[in-house]
Amino acid sequence: MSGQRALIACLIACTTVAFAQNARPDDPALVGMLRWLEVAQLHTPGEADVPATEIGRWSRIALVVLAGDIRKLATFLQRAREGSLGPLPTIQLYNRRFTLVEIEKVFHGNDTLKKGAVLHADIAVLVVDDASRRSGFFEDASVFMVDDGRRSGVRYESAHWQIGRALLDGITPSPGADAGALLWYRAASSCLLRDGHLAESRVHLDRARQLFPNSSHFLLDSAYLHQKFSSDTIQAAVEDLRSARANPDVGSRRMELERAERFFRQTLALEPAAAGARIRLGHTLGELGRHEEAASELRRAIDARLDGPDLYFAELFLGYEEQTLGKPGEAKRHYENAAELYPRAQSPWLALSQLARQSGDRAGALGALRSVTALPPDASDRWDPWWDYYEVHRDDAERLLDQMRDLALTEVR
Repeated sequence: MSGQRALIACLIACTTVAFAQNARPDDPALVGMLRWLEVAQLHTPGEADVPATEIGRWSRIALVVLAGDIRKLATFLQRAREGSLGPLPTIQLYNRRFTLVEIEKVFHGNDTLKKGAVLHADIAVLVVDDASRRSGFFEDASVFMVDDGRRSGVRYESAHWQIGRALLDGITPSPGADAGALLWYRAASSCLLRDGHLAESRVHLDRARQLFPNSSHFLLDSAYLHQKFSSDTIQAAVEDLRSARANPDVGSRRMELERAERFFRQTLALEPAAAGARIRLGHTLGELGRHEEAASELRRAIDARLDGPDLYFAELFLGYEEQTLGKPGEAKRHYENAAELYPRAQSPWLALSQLARQSGDRAGALGALRSVTALPPDASDRWDPWWDYYEVHRDDAERLLDQMRDLALTEVR
């Protein structure tokens, strides 16, 4: 810690201690809130440091109480600064009444709220012994884990994403108009989707779309989420869970595909040049059996001069759509284009083999299969982008998290 930061930490601690002397020892919630106000300023973003691990030991109920208290402070500070509470505003906190001057010594409005949200995001991501993940009275915080389409246990989700959202709700004049809040929501969304926290992603994205209705980021992430729900792996897991009389909040494959389509279309309405969204819309339409529409969207995507996995997916998917539409020549051309982009990927060769077999070309079918059997045995040497199609934000989640953490690097005013 730099000398300046150490001095600031000392000043914070002294101010908080002096403020806490007004609190009675039988007010643990008030003392806890004051400690949180100190910790939110002392935490080093991006580290599972002592402040983060300390708050990470708090129970879920303690965190919910804390969020309510901080929101109460935020509302008081806003109204007091607007002058709607009179010339000498005060606030009742448990068994003590505090003045505006006393509150302003330890709570710095939007700055504190954003630092706190970053602290809780870091706890959710970095603190292994997160007490809020433990079982208890909050069964709604538990989710089934799945592996290869089957149940593999129960996991309790961290409460810290919820607390971060609750804190940002206190931003004035509105979290929906705050660039920092937008960045926090984007980073959290990318991290949740990358790490497979699908239930929390749904809650998070529902709130994000309410706050930022004109942001294409959350529409696209919502489309990703419902496309994931439509996948064979998730649908198989849902059937397994329902056979055990569980009731997961996932619709049928068709229902989830239709939801994904709606969000992809909304994304493209805001960002017509979003080629990745157009490719996935085309794939979704194909899965819904609307092959002419699918092919049209995929052709538009390819015309946008794609490269890498995006071009691979567009060629592969358009090959399938052309094959389904009875155009084997066009299908073969697109499959071959995909194979040329990733020669060691299996999907194009398997598609070419199936296409040849469909047309009665036994030699062509066997030749394409030989291209698959000749691939290296090590999976890392024959990577197929299709394997990761439903795994999103692997490339940008860390970058967004780092940008989010920059929100908390400004010094205390």
